[in-house]
Amino acid sequence: MVALRLELNTESDDAPSIASVTSSFATKPSLLPQDIIDRGISELSFVRFTLNEELRMDLESNVRQLQAILDEASSLISERSNTFKIDPKGAFLGILKGAQDLGQLHAAWIGLRKWLELGLKNFEKYDEEYKATTVEELPNSPVSTFPDLYEGMDRMTGDEHLRHVFTNVPHQYDLIPEKSRKRVSFFHNWDSLISVPSQLEEHFPARQKEKYPSIVFYDSEGHRQEVSTEPHTTTIEDYRTPASRNTDQLSFQGGLFGTGTEFREGDSLFSNLPDGSSYRKPDQNKGTFPIPSFHIPGFQGQPNVLYGMGTPRPPPSHLFGNFRDQKKERPLHLPPVNQQKESMRRKSSPSPDRNSSKAKEPDERKGNHDPPSDPPPRRNPPRGGPGGPPGGDPGGDPGGGRGNGDGNSQGRGGFGRFGDHNYSSRGWMGGNSGRSPPSGPPDPPGGNGGGNGGNGGQNPENPPPAYGSMIPTIKAELKLEQLPSWDGDHDAAIDYFWKIQQLASLGEHILQALGYWLWTRLKDRSPIQQWFATLTSQQQSHMRSHYINYLRGIKEQYLGSKWQLRMNTIYESQSFRQAGHEKESPSTFITRRTMYTRLLVKTNDGGPLEVYTIMLKAPIAWEPIIVLDNIQDTATLYSKVTQHESALIQATKLKDGRIITVDNLHRD
Repeated sequence: MVALRLELNTESDDAPSIASVTSSFATKPSLLPQDIIDRGISELSFVRFTLNEELRMDLESNVRQLQAILDEASSLISERSNTFKIDPKGAFLGILKGAQDLGQLHAAWIGLRKWLELGLKNFEKYDEEYKATTVEELPNSPVSTFPDLYEGMDRMTGDEHLRHVFTNVPHQYDLIPEKSRKRVSFFHNWDSLISVPSQLEEHFPARQKEKYPSIVFYDSEGHRQEVSTEPHTTTIEDYRTPASRNTDQLSFQGGLFGTGTEFREGDSLFSNLPDGSSYRKPDQNKGTFPIPSFHIPGFQGQPNVLYGMGTPRPPPSHLFGNFRDQKKERPLHLPPVNQQKESMRRKSSPSPDRNSSKAKEPDERKGNHDPPSDPPPRRNPPRGGPGGPPGGDPGGDPGGGRGNGDGNSQGRGGFGRFGDHNYSSRGWMGGNSGRSPPSGPPDPPGGNGGGNGGNGGQNPENPPPAYGSMIPTIKAELKLEQLPSWDGDHDAAIDYFWKIQQLASLGEHILQALGYWLWTRLKDRSPIQQWFATLTSQQQSHMRSHYINYLRGIKEQYLGSKWQLRMNTIYESQSFRQAGHEKESPSTFITRRTMYTRLLVKTNDGGPLEVYTIMLKAPIAWEPIIVLDNIQDTATLYSKVTQHESALIQATKLKDGRIITVDNLHRD
């Protein structure tokens, strides 16, 4: 305990003690205009206010250091089972990173200020408990918070955390007037619940919603500064990693005010998903995926029952081509198109005269049995026995060639294979391995049939059997149980949409089939299933017509407009091994960032811009390990991260546990 007290109170030449920093925060009644950044009211985000980066980092560092000392002190007391939490579930710091209004920001500040003060008092309490030898010597103040008061906070969001603490924890009762205390849990606006300092209201008046709101802040001398957020023309510099840029090129928008991420509008959230027109094909020359167009034509065509939903086909040459021009691959059990057309042409043409055939085919009298055209290739064709004698008039020319038994030639009459028997237009021609034909009268003299040939002969005058030979294959279908399930949880919607997108990448008729069947996998008696059941038959039919209609219906009607804004905020606050992801690996972090990026952000699919956007929230220490400037696509990024996973984990274990990203990198 003595060592912990020294750690708490020791000062160095370049840094004050943890206790003095905590006291300075705890005695600061309100934030100053210089402490706040006003991002304005955007169409894509409901977060307006945040702390400036320097103050926020100092505050987070102080909370982390003081909490570590409290945890260590509590562990030295065998009778103690719980520890005081300065920022339970991020209730205060989460709001200070992004608040909707000044009232919410001020409430988070006075709450954290109070709990920092209690943190110092609880350390003194733990010290006395450690020294006490009898029950009478145990201190009674401050009173420990009952742990059950924090139950259920894992299922809450940032603002709900703050309201829960103010309404359920006794330490906060004196911070809000009694007449307003009961209204906190009913989600009244914070400006109506708590008194905001007039200085803040004067410096940050009300603003209107804008597409590109400017960022307003005040410098150390109190002068108002304004930074435009209008998008600029993309240059090659935008694709470079932050670590590779010169110091002078680090803009305030990149380091101090966030990334300026260009999110999708609400009506274009699913605009880059496959809609049946075509799907992606690798560039054979460059080995990378081309940057797609984002135009989505309407889905055309009707389901073809000859094709299974998962039958493999070659993709077109670009991501969003014309569905009608797409070249389809025929299933394995059907012959090639050119062979089928040739067969149909021969069937429609009149049969030639037998005598004229003799004149035109003198080689057959000499035993030449080459087929008129090459049959389609077969894998390891079975070899038949020797053929029978040629037919025809006694003493005359044979009516048909004798089969040579090798499975590759045929008589002029033509014969093929159906099941385990050979057949021709005149009758049975023998079974497997050159066995004799079935019992029955033989062909009359002068007939045009040849002898028993091999098993593999082809019949040019008849189409192949419906399912051909028994070729080993895999059953191409999806079962309902393989479709993703969902209980309507808003926080799990991104993962649900991601799984559906993976199935939709199969393309073709699976896109309509997904829309028709996905609703059956909504969990029984869940909110989303009950919502779907309340829709009219016309609305349900529209959602079942295509999977994009299904996703848009859920997003716009069930999740609502604020859901996308909240997901944008969550995306902007992502970091490696953040709260709730403490044990994630670097590759898992890349996957999580990729999933959110492709659904929420305007970027190229798997290209260098997507790589840059994903790595904005990665630790800066990763850049020299994976050499980010040489990575041009997301697949290579994932491969590099997986290859150097152990080194990346070690690089993030800094002395004070702080993970540096492009958002907390700032100039002195």
